[in-house]
Amino acid sequence: MIIKGIQAQRMNYKDAVKYLNDLCFDSDITLMPEKWITERLNNENIENIINILIEKSRNKTIVPGSFSFIDEKLFNRSYIISDGALIGYQDKINLYMGESIYYNPGNKINVFETMHGKIGIAICYDLDFPYYAKILIKKGASLILNPSLIRYEFHNEWHLYVESRSLENRIPVISVNSVSDDFKGDSIAAVPYKYKYGVKIKTFCEKNRDLIIDLKDILYDEIKKRINEDNGIYDFIPP
Repeated sequence: MIIKGIQAQRMNYKDAVKYLNDLCFDSDITLMPEKWITERLNNENIENIINILIEKSRNKTIVPGSFSFIDEKLFNRSYIISDGALIGYQDKINLYMGESIYYNPGNKINVFETMHGKIGIAICYDLDFPYYAKILIKKGASLILNPSLIRYEFHNEWHLYVESRSLENRIPVISVNSVSDDFKGDSIAAVPYKYKYGVKIKTFCEKNRDLIIDLKDILYDEIKKRINEDNGIYDFIPP
């Protein structure tokens, strides 16, 4: 299974429509950055984008990043399209700093059944919180996609979060950033693999080009046993 991360430049809605119409979706799964379209989008805008992607998603799964979607309230929303149909959407739950002034948080963590397996979406800052990913795993996700928008000063910390969520949960995590000036790409995939008596992770990064990952050789059922070893019950022990 081939996954491509497209590190799109940030652009306005009109340019984005042309960009998506011209774009070739030639991988099994495609992921794009968070809020790469700079405008707030209404229902008509979103419907137009979804219709373009439905036509391009035969035998493919597309997560076109996330968008600022307004319908009475403003949400940071990521859609997932697979094999010619809109499967659903995930709203960002953990809002970063000033986002909470404008955006409303989502209230549900979803796992999407696609032709390429069960996929969870963590929008940017959502991935920083360990139990967001653990809920996705408990719900059966076999892959986490993380549309992101990370300023270049924080790439090291961002990569640590991606690697940590992958290693903690024994699951591939793909995170895609924009190559626009303040963000500078550097998208990353962290992929676990069995090694002797344990598990290690491989990381793949691309500074400016598309990030392309092949997951064909990973035996996830075996290495995901870790989720059953975490009973999820913790408390503070008095001194």
